Order: sequence, then structure tokens, then C-alpha cells
Amino acid sequence: MEKEKSEEKDLLTLAGEYAENYYKLTVVNINKKTADISAGVSFAFFLALLTFFICMFLGIAAAYWIGERINSLSGGFAIIGGFYILLILLLVVLRKKLFYPFVKNIVVKNIYD
Repeated sequence: MEKEKSEEKDLLTLAGEYAENYYKLTVVNINKKTADISAGVSFAFFLALLTFFICMFLGIAAAYWIGERINSLSGGFAIIGGFYILLILLLVVLRKKLFYPFVKNIVVKNIYD
């Protein structure tokens, strides 16, 4: 009888240790996922910022070039501005088909990796 109580105590102790270790493992996994997602978001932000400046300077250069070709600097800027407006409208119209699935796939991939 004494031996059975000792085994039950050992079993309960092991179960408690298992639960505690499982909890610690879950916390470590959550921290790893959070760090991975944070790193991905930071990289995406800096990439977007760099892309913005590249597009801005290329747009200014293209506007000057087109303005020289058509002998109207304001016309060159208007053409490039119209191009950007068309690009924004295209992105707004196609956001559910192109943008949302792309972002959802990246988020799900990061969560389950």
C-alpha cells in the first residue's frame, strides 16, 4: 500500500513537471514566433521605405525627362502624376485578388513555420 502511494506521488510529480515544461516550451515557441514576425515586419517596413524613395526619385526624373521631351515641365509632372493615380486605382481595384491573398499567405506561413 505504501509503495502504491509512493508511485502515485511520483506519477503526480511527473505529470506536474510535464505540464510545467510544456508551458515553458509553449512560451518559448510564442516568443520565437513573435521575434520572427517582428523581424519580418521591420524588414518589410524598411523595404517599403526604400521602395518609396526609389519610386519618388525615379518619378521626379521621369517627369523632368518627359517634360523636356514635350517642352512642358508641368506637363511631364502631370503625366507622371496621372500614371501614379492609375497605378493606385489599379491596386485598389485588385486588392482583394492580389494583395490580400499575398499578405494572408505570408502571415500564415510565418505563424506555422
